[in-house]
Amino acid sequence: MKRTYPANIDGQIFYIDDDAFNLLQCYLDELKQTFKGEEGREIVSDIESRIREHFNTLAEAGVKVIVLADVNNVIATMGRPEELGCATGETETVEAPEAGSAEASSASCPPPAAEQAPFISINLPGKKHLYRNLQNKVFGGVFGGLATYLGWNANIMRILYLALALVTYFWPLTIIYLILWMIIPAAVTPRQRLEMNGTPVNVETVGRAVTDTVTPPPYMENEGGSSFFSTLFNVLGKILMGIFALLVGSLAFAALVCGLALFVGIIGLMCFESTSILTGFNLLPSAVGWSVLASLVLACLFVAITGFSLVYGASSVIFHTKPMSSRTILTIVIIAAVLLITACVCFAIGKPMF
Repeated sequence: MKRTYPANIDGQIFYIDDDAFNLLQCYLDELKQTFKGEEGREIVSDIESRIREHFNTLAEAGVKVIVLADVNNVIATMGRPEELGCATGETETVEAPEAGSAEASSASCPPPAAEQAPFISINLPGKKHLYRNLQNKVFGGVFGGLATYLGWNANIMRILYLALALVTYFWPLTIIYLILWMIIPAAVTPRQRLEMNGTPVNVETVGRAVTDTVTPPPYMENEGGSSFFSTLFNVLGKILMGIFALLVGSLAFAALVCGLALFVGIIGLMCFESTSILTGFNLLPSAVGWSVLASLVLACLFVAITGFSLVYGASSVIFHTKPMSSRTILTIVIIAAVLLITACVCFAIGKPMF
């Protein structure tokens, strides 16, 4: 049993439980510490107004008490204070427009163009960043994001995709779409939506993004005028992604087992002169050469690493878990590239006798 408080949010009373009240109070306090001055107070007021509208929508839907999950949804939608704080270029030390404070602001909050850019963003069309557009989606918002990034029409891109999919028997382009769904981040926070559209990120635009373009909670979406078809397409997309993850995961697991078995077989041959494992694979060094054997081990590790990475990406989309960071993706890509290149070199210098 929890205590419930009547909370005045932007002039309207809501009943909120103990945990949710404490979290919301901390969130608002962080916002007030992040945004200073008259403009900062206007942004905090806009955010509080959007929180009131969000809670009012829940109340109209029959929710009697605001709980912790509702506050977490609001925070995820609005964005964390540190995201918006760096977006506006303000810090706690900014009290007057002096040269010293400007230097402190730039030192503690780097320019947004060099911060948190998506790993796969090429940034050819000006300063836009590539995100999945959740406000213009059918499945995962991939074409909506690509259309926003390139300045094209999303529906035309979807029609061209379907035409090419029919010609190529669906599977190749379906796999490509699912991979893009996994690796392109979604535009969730106000800062990300501004970056997606190429809008300058400053105090005015962040406040307007929070006020005008807040994404509704997943269970209240009504995109494209039909929540039924939106939900249906999302379910079908996640089913396809689950099948894809199952197939790729099985292949990755098999490759990992084979690679480890070959590695153990090589160690057994070198240390104990045992050929039982390599004989079972019909891959004795005397027949295929050490270089080819090494290339097979590296190729198995390459398939395992890339496969498990794709499975993790699919799982983060299906189960809404935290996706891999840009640094993690970059590290995996570098390791996979090194393994693949080394495997190709080993195979090329070997003398296979297949």
